[in-house]
Amino acid sequence: MYTPGAWWVGSLGDHILHLLFGLFDGYESQRGQVEFEPYLDTTLGRMQWGDQEYMRLHLRGIAMRVHAVLNTS
Repeated sequence: MYTPGAWWVGSLGDHILHLLFGLFDGYESQRGQVEFEPYLDTTLGRMQWGDQEYMRLHLRGIAMRVHAVLNTS
């Protein structure tokens, strides 16, 4: 649904978009069974962040904003 058929990760922005595509695809497959925010927190909590833990909160903020926009249209 969200993940393009082909996607090349050549920058940090591409990487973030790739993660967001996966998050939203996963949520859509469970829509109606789970609320978005708990799903998001669980999914992000399962990812390995290494020394880039700050990215978890950054990605969470972006995902919450995108979800809000998608649900107002």
